[in-house]
Amino acid sequence: MNSDMCYCSEPHSGHMTTNIDLSSKMSRVSLDDGANDTDEDDEAQVSSNQSQLITHSQSNNSQRTSSSPRKISSTHLRPENDPQEKRKERVAHEINSLKEEICVHCFCSSFLPGVVGLDLSPIGLPLLRSSSFSLTYLNPDKSTRQSWPRSSRERDYYPPLESILNEVIDSYNTAYPEKKREVAFIVYDKAMAPGDHKSLKPDLLLGETEFGIPPFLPWKYPILPLEVKNDFTDALNQVGTYVREMLEARPGRQVCWAFFFDHKKSGFRVILFTADRVHYTPPIQITTASGYRDMVKIVVSLLERPDLLTLGEDLSRDSKHKLLPDDDHTTLEIKDVLFTKKSVTGRRTRILSVIIKDKHSSFFASISDRESTQKYDPLAPLTAGVEPDEPMPGQNRNVPISSSSPAQPSTRKLRSQIGGFTSSNQQAIPGPLFGIISSESSRASVILKDDYSYQRLERNQRETMTSFFGANMQINDHLVVKESWPLKDRCDIEWEAFTSCANQFGLPFVVYKVVGCHPMPVSCTTEKRIPVQIAMKEKGEKLLKASSPRALLIAVIHSVIGHWNLFRAGWLHRDVSVGNILILEEPASKTAPAGIHADFEHQTQCSGILIDGDAMINVGIERRPGGFRSCTLPFLSLRLMDTWDREENTFDQYFDDVESFVWVVLWALLHIAKEKGNATKQDQDWIDQLATNDLKPLLNLKGRLCYKFLRPAAIVKTSISRPFLELLSKWLGMFGSGSTPGMEERTLLSDDISTKFYRDFLQVALDTVDQLPDNWK
Repeated sequence: MNSDMCYCSEPHSGHMTTNIDLSSKMSRVSLDDGANDTDEDDEAQVSSNQSQLITHSQSNNSQRTSSSPRKISSTHLRPENDPQEKRKERVAHEINSLKEEICVHCFCSSFLPGVVGLDLSPIGLPLLRSSSFSLTYLNPDKSTRQSWPRSSRERDYYPPLESILNEVIDSYNTAYPEKKREVAFIVYDKAMAPGDHKSLKPDLLLGETEFGIPPFLPWKYPILPLEVKNDFTDALNQVGTYVREMLEARPGRQVCWAFFFDHKKSGFRVILFTADRVHYTPPIQITTASGYRDMVKIVVSLLERPDLLTLGEDLSRDSKHKLLPDDDHTTLEIKDVLFTKKSVTGRRTRILSVIIKDKHSSFFASISDRESTQKYDPLAPLTAGVEPDEPMPGQNRNVPISSSSPAQPSTRKLRSQIGGFTSSNQQAIPGPLFGIISSESSRASVILKDDYSYQRLERNQRETMTSFFGANMQINDHLVVKESWPLKDRCDIEWEAFTSCANQFGLPFVVYKVVGCHPMPVSCTTEKRIPVQIAMKEKGEKLLKASSPRALLIAVIHSVIGHWNLFRAGWLHRDVSVGNILILEEPASKTAPAGIHADFEHQTQCSGILIDGDAMINVGIERRPGGFRSCTLPFLSLRLMDTWDREENTFDQYFDDVESFVWVVLWALLHIAKEKGNATKQDQDWIDQLATNDLKPLLNLKGRLCYKFLRPAAIVKTSISRPFLELLSKWLGMFGSGSTPGMEERTLLSDDISTKFYRDFLQVALDTVDQLPDNWK
C-alpha cells in the first residue's frame, strides 16, 4: 500500500504542504497486524440506528454497514483468568465497533491544531539538527548518549522513551522559560496507590512534578499514560482500563489522551478517548528523522496548551462540587454517588445525590470578575458547537510557538451558548461563548489529595441551562442529578418525556437541564455524544439500599406504574435496570394513577421512581426495526436477547421493558444477600453469570433460569425467600405465551390490551407484598 496517501475517505487539502511529514513510512497498520491479535475473524457490525463514520475509514478487513445488526461475540484475549484480563475484555467489548484510525494530518488538524504549521526552530534539540539522523537517547546521568535499543523486551524501552520525551520537555522549558512546564514522563511500571486497582500497572505516565512525585500515585495524577507493547489491539484495551479509572477518579474529565509505542516496529501513536469513539493515529516511525520530528511536534503542542494540567477536564466540576451556568452561580455540593457506570465510551451515566448551595465558602474568587479576564487558548479546538463548514474561531494554524499574542475571539455566531434559569418558561437565555479557560498551575496540586476538591471552580461557558416552569428550588434543597453523555440528536428526549409527565406517579419531577458541548470539533465524527445533566427533586437511594423485602417490592411496583405513565404518554423507556430505579427516602406526593389498578385509584404517596430516560423513544413516531443497541444486557428481555443473538431486527415493545423489572428484582435480591453475607453458592454462581456483558452466555443463563422457575418449589439452594420465588415464577410465566399480534409491524401503542397486561403484572406483585417482612432478618 502506498505509504504517502491519506486514509481519509474524503479528500482534503494540506496533506503535502504541512510540516507534518506524511511520507515518513507511516503506512497504515490494521488492528489485525499484531502478533497475538485474534480479532481477525471479528464480524462486528454497526446496528441500524448506529451510523458509521463518513469521514474516515475503519480497518481494512472489517466492513461495517448501517443496515445490519451488530453481532455480539466474545473478544478473545490472553488465556490468563486474572482481574486485569477480565477488565481488558470488558473494554474490548465496549469499544469493539467504536475504534477509528485517522491519518496524522486529520488527527492533528481536528484534535491538536497547534501541531499543523508548528515552528520548531527555537527548540534546541540536537536530534533536530543532526545531518545524518540516528535515534539516540540520554542515559540517566544525562552525560552521554546511547544508541536506541534493539531488544525485544518491553521494559528495555521504558528508560529510552522517558529520556527522549523528557528531553523535549526540557528543551521547551529552556527555549521558553516564561512558559515553563513542571511536568515530566516517569517510568511507573507498578501498582497505583492503595485504593485503586492494584493490578493496573501503566508503563509510563506524564504528570506534574512541581510538588514532587510520591512513591505511589492515584489515578487522579496522570495527565496521560504511555503503553509499550508490540500488539496495538491488546495495548488499546489495556489503556482503556486505565482510562476508565482516570475518568472515575476525576469526574470532570471529559476526554483522555494516551500514547502508544510499538517497541518492535518503533511505531508511536497518539490515542484520544471520547464518549463517542476512540481515535488514534497510524504509527509514526520515530527512528526516522521525519517521524521523530512529528513526535516532537505532538509533545510540544501539548505543552503549549494552557489547560495541560487539567487536560480534557470540565473545570466547573470536581469530586465535591458542580458550578451551574446560571445567573446566580449556583453551586451543588455532591453528597453521594448513587450509581456510576465505569465506561470508556457510551453514556457514562452517573447518578448523584446533591445539595443546592449558594456560593461555597472555599470559592473565594469572584466569578463575575474573572469573566472579563478569561484567556483564550489559540491552540485548543474551539469548534464545539460550530457549524461544520465554519472555520475554527480564533485559530491561526501557522503561528509559531514563540508567539505570545492570544487569538481574538471570533465574531461568528456560535450555537453553543451559556444560559441561566428561566423564570416563566422552558427557554434558555443565550449568552456569549468563550474558549478553553486557562488553568492555574496551583490547581493541579489537589490531585494528590484525597478529596480532589479545587479551591475554586470555573464557570463552563459552553453549557446551556434550562429550568422547568414551576420548579421552586431553594438553598439546601436535596436533588438527584443524572450526568450522562447521550447522542447529540437525543439529548432532549429524556427532558421532553419527564416534563410531559410532570408529577406523575412513579416518575421524577425534573427541575433543570444543563446541556454542554462536545469537547472536540463537530466534523470529527457523525455520531456525537454531548454531556447532559438532569436534576430531579426527589431524594432517593439505590434500590439495593431498601430497608426490607417489602420496601424493595413496593418501590418496584411504583416504578412499574411510572413506566405505564410514560407509555400511555407516548414514551417507551427501553433501559429498565437496577441503577434506574430509585427508592425514595421519604414518600413523595404524586398524582394518583387512575386507570391502572383499583388499589391505586387514590394512591398519592409514591415510594419508588423510574429514572434515566436516555434510551427512550416516542412510540408515536414510525421507525424501522432495529438490532443491537446500547443497553444494560443483564436486565434485557429474553425475547430481545434471542432476536439479537439470531442477528435479526425487531421492534422494542412495552412487555420487554416490563420483563426487565423481573430481572431487576432477581438481581437486587441476589446482591442484597451477598452484601449481608447470606448468599449461597448457587446465588454467587448466578451473580457471576449475570455480570457478563456477553450476549450468548446471558441468553443461555436466562433460558435455564426461566426453566428452573417453572418449578419454584424445587429451587432450594438459594437465599431468595419462598414468596419471592413464587413471584418470580408467576412473573416469568407471563412472558412465555408467544408474540403479541401486530408487534412485527411496529412498536405497539398504549391501549386496553397493554393496560390489562400492566394490571395483571401488578396484581401478582400486590398478592405477594403482604407476605413479605419489614426487615431482612
